[in-house]
Amino acid sequence: MVACCPIVGLTALGAVLLLPERPEVWAAAAVAASAAALGAGRPSRNRAAAVLACLGIGFALGAAGSQRLAVRSASAFTSLPVHRVAFYGGVALADSTKTSDGGSFHRAALTHVSTDSAEASARGRAVLFDPSGRLLSRGQLFEAVGSLERADRTCTVDFSGAVARLAVRGFASRRLRLRWSVRQGLDRLIGRFGFPASSLFRALFLGVREEMQPRAAAAFERTGTLHVLALSGLHVGIISFLIYGLLFPLSGRWVKWVVVMAVLVFYLFLAGPRPSLTRAVLFLLFTGVARLLDRDRRPLNTLSLTLITVLMIAPQDAFSLSFQLSFLAMAGILTVGRWLAYLLAPYVPRLAGLPLSCTVGAQTAVLPLALASFGVFYPSAIIATPLLIPLVTLFLWSGLLFLPLAALNAAVAERIMALSMNGLYRSIMAVVGFLARFPGLSGPWVLYGWCGLVAAILGCLLYNAVHRRTWGSSRWITEAWITA
Repeated sequence: MVACCPIVGLTALGAVLLLPERPEVWAAAAVAASAAALGAGRPSRNRAAAVLACLGIGFALGAAGSQRLAVRSASAFTSLPVHRVAFYGGVALADSTKTSDGGSFHRAALTHVSTDSAEASARGRAVLFDPSGRLLSRGQLFEAVGSLERADRTCTVDFSGAVARLAVRGFASRRLRLRWSVRQGLDRLIGRFGFPASSLFRALFLGVREEMQPRAAAAFERTGTLHVLALSGLHVGIISFLIYGLLFPLSGRWVKWVVVMAVLVFYLFLAGPRPSLTRAVLFLLFTGVARLLDRDRRPLNTLSLTLITVLMIAPQDAFSLSFQLSFLAMAGILTVGRWLAYLLAPYVPRLAGLPLSCTVGAQTAVLPLALASFGVFYPSAIIATPLLIPLVTLFLWSGLLFLPLAALNAAVAERIMALSMNGLYRSIMAVVGFLARFPGLSGPWVLYGWCGLVAAILGCLLYNAVHRRTWGSSRWITEAWITA
């Protein structure tokens, strides 16, 4: 620890010299100086010095990330006046998303703009609204007719605009063309499951919700279980457990882990780098490496490492609601969920207690943010989520195992798949539809109830610590992340 403190101090000093106007940098320097002072003292203070050193590094990295975003925003330009731009082109940075009124949003990087009489280069990120509802795949090159304007400085993009006409001109790379081709092929195979099961499988496997029936999507929303549709640790866990089962005949932990991670990285590439999905894959990657190397794999440490890694790659994700909800839910599972599972263990069977404790832990952690963002809390989610997890697992496993069968293009096979998948779909929607009848809660008293719940949990923990002097086994936590 003493050897690390000079490194932290030098890092903070360099940041102060390079970015003296940022307050985060001065905070990093002050924390680093405190860490160095503690680290030079008694060995018993090394742990406190380590915490301060990590805090100083966090401030420095945060300042660097903010500076990178500021530099990128300052370098955005259009060589022509923005208000005169009538045509522009670029490359799609992510798959387009549908809106409730039938339109679509495109996130793109602009490469050129033009007017009726001139054309010039451009640079910057833009969000474009297309009322026609046309969808772009990540990496597609496009030309558009429409308006363009500078975005507000508080936004994470540089420009916003509206599209009147859109034309696709190919792909930016062969890798992204391959991604589009694979997704198109999977889409055709999934279509053989029959509607509406195919629409739910697309949402659960590829994150494509545009084809879901509005009534089904509204039922998930009214039960507070939209997180089941958001690609996250639940989906990564389901896929990884299926792969581990198929690789059971193989020997060697390294071989299985490498195969599973290769499949999950390809799945991340195929579905897109969504914050919750990226978090889940990185969390599993770090946990697997620590396990294979016999290193510390305490879940909260692994989650912190995952958070740092994601923010170093894409610091703008910190402003994303899905990013915040994903990490909060995971932290709630690893803290409140862990303790609640220990308290329920003597009274509730493990198969029921684990999903219930994870659900309560996640809901406890995200409730204040969700209430501030959506204005309503659905208590039925506490019951719906444990009931949906086994059904969704069976639905995804069945669909993944049926995909090779769908490629055979046999009428009998299609009939079997359609009956099986739509039967599971009806089971899922029966649970969601029944629980959607219960109303949501809103108002400040919901937050007061949340504070009472947290106080009750802390009271139970304190009682347990005083009378039993133990916090219980944490072995189950290595599995609990899949429900985030």
